[in-house]
Amino acid sequence: METDERATLHAGTAAIRAELVDRVLAGLVIVACVGAPASASRALSTGWSWLYTLHIALAILVLMGFLVRHKLPQDVKAGCILGLFLLIGGVGVLKLGLLGAGIWWLVMSSLLASTLYGSRVGMLISLTSLVLVVLAGVGFTTGLLRYNVDPAEYVTSATSWVSFVIAASLMPFIVFQAISMFQHSTSDLLVRVHRQQEEIERLATHDSLTGLPGRGLAEDRLRIALEMAERTGRKVAVMFVDLDRFKQVNDQLGHDAGDQVLRVAASRLQQSLREGDTASRIGGDEFMLILPVIHHVEDVADIAQRAVQSVSKPIVVESGEAMVGASIGIAIYPDDGNSLGQLRKSADVAMYRVKRSGCGGFARVEVQ
Repeated sequence: METDERATLHAGTAAIRAELVDRVLAGLVIVACVGAPASASRALSTGWSWLYTLHIALAILVLMGFLVRHKLPQDVKAGCILGLFLLIGGVGVLKLGLLGAGIWWLVMSSLLASTLYGSRVGMLISLTSLVLVVLAGVGFTTGLLRYNVDPAEYVTSATSWVSFVIAASLMPFIVFQAISMFQHSTSDLLVRVHRQQEEIERLATHDSLTGLPGRGLAEDRLRIALEMAERTGRKVAVMFVDLDRFKQVNDQLGHDAGDQVLRVAASRLQQSLREGDTASRIGGDEFMLILPVIHHVEDVADIAQRAVQSVSKPIVVESGEAMVGASIGIAIYPDDGNSLGQLRKSADVAMYRVKRSGCGGFARVEVQ
């Protein structure tokens, strides 16, 4: 079960991660189509720079990558995208310092790295970005690095502001949208896996035909009830139920009709109980009822009588009408046994005494 759950999670997260990568790649195409021409047009005011050549080359690579995206492995695409963010950010910071939007690209690379590869990789990229920014700061403040453009002309250029807006608003918006999708999809996946796990556990602990708890779960609940009763001094009742004339239903109306009878009988037994009580199917046409809290012994007889009357009503099936009854054996803790095994044996003995009488009904073990 755990292996299937891990496989579902792995496949689901891989698909979500692939969608995230493709969304960011599609967004980069938009940034490339708008940003590369805007970057190149700055040459009119600043003169041509190898930085503009780099931007155009990267834009072409992004377009080519998008066209062949279905042929590229997801890890390759993710690595290229992260490397692209780091390259643009690092070069921008070292080339233009505070004038450019390189810091934005570095911040987005840290965010993408954390989402794609985990917090450790994200922290590593953040530290790398910090080192680049510190180096650029030291370089520009000491004169080791110099602007190859006039800052006054750069900040008054409309194309410079277009490039900055793209880097500071359009690109983060695309990344945030992709990460938001990733988070929502991951949350939905976890909910689906949790529900799948609950369903698997339910199928493992419940009877597939009637939906009632199976023997194992019923005995666990009885064990807990006995432990509570031992501490509080209260009584617990256990009832073993065997359907009368059920074999005749199977022989005369068929096994499909028998299954319908079992489902209806299970439902009626459940409805005969109080809130907090347990009805379980322990095999064939046998059921076990657990009453974890009893204030008066007479209440047990009332519930047993209600169960017998409910089960004995006609049951309509596809092939006709079926009539069954119920033989119920009752055991009460601690009067009829002070352990799960003793109570189970006492209720079983009482049930078979009722069964042998041929009249149905209910009785406790001490009935002679």
